Amino acid sequence: MKDIVLILLVLLVTGSSAYAFFYESELNLSPGNYECPVPNQDFKCEISKDKIGGISYSNCGSLSESEIQRLVDEKKCIYTPDNNKYYSCQYENGSCSVVLFSPSGYSANCSGGIDVDRALKDAKAGKCYNN
Repeated sequence: MKDIVLILLVLLVTGSSAYAFFYESELNLSPGNYECPVPNQDFKCEISKDKIGGISYSNCGSLSESEIQRLVDEKKCIYTPDNNKYYSCQYENGSCSVVLFSPSGYSANCSGGIDVDRALKDAKAGKCYNN
């Protein structure tokens, strides 16, 4: 019985991972922000894709990714390029990824006990690799 449960669990996780891989790769967008019309609605679907592949959606209702892709391909969306600055800061004990958002704000993730404020200052000072 334990073997059956284990096999079912492995199949479920493997199937979900494969579905997520193919589903995620369905949308082919350049990094930036997209504002697309939603049929029969008064609001716009907003999509943001960053240079490292993260995608977020807002107010897209029931639009599928294939419908969004069609709207983008037909040039029915307003596109604004991603003007954020992406940095990788390497330290002896760890590393940090820093994004300086345009026009203001930032995001930073560090490993190895590195202080986020230090990475932010180093990125702004040009001491990190520009991605």
